[in-house]
Amino acid sequence: GTSEKSDPYISAYVFFGLQQARAAGAVISDEALSSAVTYLQSAQPVIDANTQGAVLDDVAFIQFALSNAGLADANIAGRLWDERNRLSPAGRAWVAYVFNKLNPADQRARELISNLETSAVVTSSSAHWETQSENIFTRGSTIYTTSAVVYVLAQVDPANQILLTAVRYLAAHRSASGLWNLGHDNAWAIMALNAAMVGIGDLRADFAFNAALNGAPLTSGDIAGTQLTPLKTFVPLANLTA
Repeated sequence: GTSEKSDPYISAYVFFGLQQARAAGAVISDEALSSAVTYLQSAQPVIDANTQGAVLDDVAFIQFALSNAGLADANIAGRLWDERNRLSPAGRAWVAYVFNKLNPADQRARELISNLETSAVVTSSSAHWETQSENIFTRGSTIYTTSAVVYVLAQVDPANQILLTAVRYLAAHRSASGLWNLGHDNAWAIMALNAAMVGIGDLRADFAFNAALNGAPLTSGDIAGTQLTPLKTFVPLANLTA
């Protein structure tokens, strides 16, 4: 929206979601997308040494959302680069994505990714990123920050070894219900893991499988390529134990 209560980040998030929905086959009006673009292009503040870190992160995400529509602003991306030391890890990831979209040969994308590698909190089994307190306004949880970096690495540098360890972190920090508690965190973690499966190649399966029930063979087969259709088999009630 364009009222005085409009939120640039939320608007960019909705714009990103509408693009994803259209790519998945949903009917999204050109007018809605055009209105969002007009608002987002006008909602970005001046970037200088006094711009707050949380605002820089918002601008980075807006440019990320616009870049998916081929509308990233190279000048704004350049100013974000100048202030890169005050961006959160998520903000640096978004800017790396934008530079890669504008020009895959741009070394600034590589430098931002190298910075993310060295700034990760690494343990023996996983890696994650944390948003510095001065950049947290309404978001900035470790799950969101790590998901943003994973989402970008999976598409810009899927061979990066830290991607696998960050995926392990996200997988290990689900709640008992299998999610990450907050709706916003859930959405980004799911998108990040999906992007990682595509980028790493886990969706290009090549393995044999079998299943048994009460010791009796149930089904078996081979999976090659992308298997998206669930496999079903049925057992008569008479064959089940009491």
